[in-house]
Amino acid sequence: MHCTACQFENPPKARFCGQCGASLAVRCPACNEPVTPELRFCTACGHALTTAATTPTKEPALPAEEDGERRHATVAFSDLSGYTALNERLDPEEVEAIMARIKREALAIVERHGGTVNQFVGDEIMALYGVPVARRDDPGRAVHAAFELHAAVRAISEELAPRIGCALGMHTGASTGLVVVRRSDARAGQFTVTGDTVNTAARLRSLAADDEVVVGADTWREISALFDAEPGEAVSVKGKQQPVVPYRVRGARSRADAGRPFVGRTEEVQQFDALLRTCRELRRGRVIVVRGDPGIGKTRLLGEFQTRAAAGGFACHSALILDFGAETGRDAVRSLARGLLGLPPEADETARAAAAHDACGDGMTAPENEMFVCVLLDIEPPPAQRAIYAALSREARVRGVRDTFCDLVRAAGVRGPLLLLVEDVHWADALTLDRLAAVAALTQSQPLLLIASTRFENDPTAGPWRSALHGVPTTGINLVPLAGDEAERNACSAPRATRCSSSSCCSMPTKLARRACRARSSRSSMPASTGSRHPTSRQSRRPRCSASASRSRRCAT
Repeated sequence: MHCTACQFENPPKARFCGQCGASLAVRCPACNEPVTPELRFCTACGHALTTAATTPTKEPALPAEEDGERRHATVAFSDLSGYTALNERLDPEEVEAIMARIKREALAIVERHGGTVNQFVGDEIMALYGVPVARRDDPGRAVHAAFELHAAVRAISEELAPRIGCALGMHTGASTGLVVVRRSDARAGQFTVTGDTVNTAARLRSLAADDEVVVGADTWREISALFDAEPGEAVSVKGKQQPVVPYRVRGARSRADAGRPFVGRTEEVQQFDALLRTCRELRRGRVIVVRGDPGIGKTRLLGEFQTRAAAGGFACHSALILDFGAETGRDAVRSLARGLLGLPPEADETARAAAAHDACGDGMTAPENEMFVCVLLDIEPPPAQRAIYAALSREARVRGVRDTFCDLVRAAGVRGPLLLLVEDVHWADALTLDRLAAVAALTQSQPLLLIASTRFENDPTAGPWRSALHGVPTTGINLVPLAGDEAERNACSAPRATRCSSSSCCSMPTKLARRACRARSSRSSMPASTGSRHPTSRQSRRPRCSASASRSRRCAT
């Protein structure tokens, strides 16, 4: 298996490159499901693979030049507790097998959250977020991935505890800031990363107890609306002149921006309240499309919509369409299906299989559709239906999954008014748009509000999806920047944000304004990316510079 990242030739059945750790997954060009190279037909849709299985597109690599590239990134170090005891109790081959399993889990988790596993050093994992692609929420992705990695190691530890006689655990330190990055050879990881951010992340990891995630002040300012944390006393650490303030993250908040006052958008909120009342009274709903430029506040407004709907008795389920990883463009429907069936995001395969069986038993859909529920939950169909599913044409499978998803939405709507929220439909693929269009048609016959957010660029409601929504009641909400006083109040209301008396940032989108306020006060450099998650937004990366010219670029006052 040839690696497109480092050109290393791997064994035929390898899943990850043995030289650089990159994913080697081969995918069906028709349905994008993973397939193995020896197959002639896709096991998910039946498409012929003799010409067509393709490897996923790699993110463009940083240039292999002597000069590095300035980036605003989050660096996370995760260390395994109990590794020494593990080596004392088990044969080296057994230890190697356990560590290989942990590494596979780490690779999958970090890549799923948009990060890069840069290096494995013994029992330590170094992950980068913002390299090679910067995204607006890299710090949050890093912390979410750390908690998921900790949970995965705990599960492995519980399974192995009778054999190894000790507990395994992870602890993580993360720091956000400027770094200089350049491509590296395989001996030093994928990238050589230089900067105080790396040193701070390593020191924070040393301050973390077992199963703790500890972040620095810069990271905490970025994630404080998403997580709860306990600030510690400033600590002097080796190699740093200034003390470090550790923030021990306790867990995710129930909703982003909880406790923050909602500022502005009065007309939009009043319009939504009217739609809520109409939906409850007339027992039929509509599609709401929220459009806006990156960073203008779509997510914040959708969060307010969801809060108001929940207070009004609506059952709310939300999903985000991803622009990276194995589920690019198409994970939202599966996320909604899990929510409709009451499954948490971390539900394992056993729990998902039980939920699929119960959905058919409770009458949410017909028993013969259990195989389609399993597809929605990303598990194998039950043994009795596998042969039937394999014999279906691709069109029959697509239609079956779509209709079954609509059955789940109808069943949930019978219990009460329902709100389905899908963010970033501009990333959606044709299959996802088809399924969402089918759900949109249900708004005419039941109390259902389907809310979709999109950018003006690549807005699917201005393209082929428009015809699919023909005849469906639709309301469009186009967002413009907040007025000057509202933008300033919103920027300064962000948790832990440094207040700014300047009004020059008030015409900016809200996320950009908050960062401008902090940068203006702290004289630190602006992040490399302010809100774009588009794969083609690589121009947001900082220009390359030599080490001698690595002065910090500062926000103008």
